[in-house]
Amino acid sequence: EAHATLLRAIAALPSSPRLHYVRSRVFQRQGLYPEALAELDQAMTIRPSLPLLGKNSLYDTMATMRRARQEFEEATVAFSRRVALIPNEVAAHRDLGDMYFRQGLDDLAWNEFAIAEALAPRDVTTQASLAQLHLRAGRNADAAATARRIIQLAPDHVQAHFVLGTALIRLDQSDEGTRALDTFARLEAAEAAERALQLELAGLRREAEVAVGQRDHARAVALLTRIVEKEPKSSSALVALGVALVRAGRGAEAVDRLQAVAGLGAFGE
Repeated sequence: EAHATLLRAIAALPSSPRLHYVRSRVFQRQGLYPEALAELDQAMTIRPSLPLLGKNSLYDTMATMRRARQEFEEATVAFSRRVALIPNEVAAHRDLGDMYFRQGLDDLAWNEFAIAEALAPRDVTTQASLAQLHLRAGRNADAAATARRIIQLAPDHVQAHFVLGTALIRLDQSDEGTRALDTFARLEAAEAAERALQLELAGLRREAEVAVGQRDHARAVALLTRIVEKEPKSSSALVALGVALVRAGRGAEAVDRLQAVAGLGAFGE
């Protein structure tokens, strides 16, 4: 309902690139990607000579939505335009390289990742993409060497351990390869658990916001307590719980929670 109200208000405004961009973001949040993309196309049609930053943002948003819909050819076009616009941007070359990689266009992907590496030699994400290309091409020694460099920079990089383990096993270094794959499995499980926790916390936060809006203070306290139990070092969660406790008439408990925030000091999140 809030989105619908916002869209009605926006529709009454004079047409402009900014208006269509805002509308596209509203549609995007609703998961209405075709409508969102149509709004971005309108923004470019109305004012094709947008300033550099405006065009960059539009191309990036268009390409990201196309990629999410697995419309790789269209995403490649948008990312290519972004690279032409900002040729010294590492992420732009990396995103375009990713599109080529997903389509099996490895030579083109390599060119983009090589440019990204030249612009930022220690960029871990770029190095990981190069390692994947080496592995896919059967250049196992190069894949292992690149993966080792990544692990030196980022010891917990999940994909690097997978590439290293796979490459080493192909090189008949089974013991070390197996250890690398064991590390990969452990890190991947931990990453999956963290993603699941963040999804659960996001759901609890949404429910808590609804409860606060409905002045259901008891439910808000219960939900926020669950959040604090899952991330006890989050100062924002503790503060939100303290406020909810005050509103619920439980001032003494609120003081305890707010003192806990003070105790976190510089370590709070």
